[in-house]
Amino acid sequence: MQRFWIVSLLFLLSLPVFAQQKTAPQPNAVEFQDAIFWLVGGMPSSSLRDLIQERGAGFPSGKQTDETLRLFGADDELITTLKKRSVGKSQAKPRDFEPLHKALHVGPAEAEELLRAMMHPPNSAAMDYAMAHVLFDRDDSNREAVDYAMKAAAAEPSLAETQNLLAYGYYRAGDPVDTIAVANRTIASHLNNAEAYKIRGLGYQLTGDLDSAIRDFKEALRIRPGYGSALSNLAMAFENKGDVAQAEELFRQAIKADPGSWYGYYNLGYLKKHSGDNVAAIDLYKQALELNPESPRIRTNLAGALCDTQNFAQAAQEFKELFDRMADWDVGRGCYAKSLFSMQRYQEAILQAKEGIKQDPFDRNSHRYLGLSYVMLNRPEDALPELSLVVKMAPQYLRLHLDLAGTLFTLNRFDEGVAELREAMKVEPLNPQPHAMLGGQFLHVGRSEEGIAEYAEAERLQHDDIYADIIAAEKSKMLRKQQQP
Repeated sequence: MQRFWIVSLLFLLSLPVFAQQKTAPQPNAVEFQDAIFWLVGGMPSSSLRDLIQERGAGFPSGKQTDETLRLFGADDELITTLKKRSVGKSQAKPRDFEPLHKALHVGPAEAEELLRAMMHPPNSAAMDYAMAHVLFDRDDSNREAVDYAMKAAAAEPSLAETQNLLAYGYYRAGDPVDTIAVANRTIASHLNNAEAYKIRGLGYQLTGDLDSAIRDFKEALRIRPGYGSALSNLAMAFENKGDVAQAEELFRQAIKADPGSWYGYYNLGYLKKHSGDNVAAIDLYKQALELNPESPRIRTNLAGALCDTQNFAQAAQEFKELFDRMADWDVGRGCYAKSLFSMQRYQEAILQAKEGIKQDPFDRNSHRYLGLSYVMLNRPEDALPELSLVVKMAPQYLRLHLDLAGTLFTLNRFDEGVAELREAMKVEPLNPQPHAMLGGQFLHVGRSEEGIAEYAEAERLQHDDIYADIIAAEKSKMLRKQQQP
């Protein structure tokens, strides 16, 4: 009896030790906030499931915890794994993360602000991973995003997701060598990782090796059929090869595969814009902007397409929104100045053009519309250096020579104006505009025969008798003068 009691006591004493071993978290167990951050950074639910299966979770499964994880993209299989592999009891506070979920749907700027408030050094790899992802979505924070991606990759070198994000960072920085090198390392240790093949394809695309890029994008799609991002990248590769029809088809497949991603809409919009279909481009850019309202790249292209279709009021509104959000964004000021100029808001156009020149001294649009705004405000002496510089920048454009010639005539620099129009005629020998303009100037200074000759040449090139009345009236004036005693 005594022996039975001792054995039973020893058995009972062993139970708490056993229970403690079961529930004590491993040193690298996944904590609740890191699970959220991994999902925010774009880690697939299946990858987070594998991570929890390997390391365990340092927090218990529960109704509110599970619902919050689902909110950020966790699927049923991840939740099931969490229930089985919960090895700790750290306190999770799911409600603390609901504002972050809302912010992600508002835009990356709001998400960045909340993430920064949540980050308390030392940051976990998951925090750095999430921040890098959000900063990449902002478009204007590539350098800082790469820094965070490097930290995440250094802290978790065995995870394909952190290495892929680092490789993507190198791609965004325009570094094909490191993009391909990091992707190669990931592929060597994760043979069936579609993301790694896709990013290596992006690296090859940077080098101009489109065949290798297409091969890798197709491999990514073989591993992960319907992968929207890879479809978009494959489409861009075909677009760069000149196969526009194939590119458009693949972009449409990408949108269908992932209608919640802005990339497909944006890239198809870009294709349409450069194919001359601004109307379709505007519609696609608007859809992309609805999905990512914080992207300066999308808004810049939308405003530019609106400007090109002479929807100047809408273009100006989009540009204002863009620069109110991001005053230091360095693309689009010249087009904004053009929109304001076209709306006869010359003083505002001057302000935007000057800001554009400050950001980019070689922005031709900014110099041109600064000069033209000065012309409209009767300040030709201020316009002249701007319009002269524009012609030096792009002497191949007729309209720039006409701008400059008009300003020279306004300043009574007649011979220089004539010389500029002669240069315009060399640029487009079959265009009647410089001849008609020169004809008018000759008539203005009483050089009737030369004026009539230029108008006649303009009429010949126009294949129309649009200048017939001017020519007839001037010939009549010349005849009357000849008949005077």
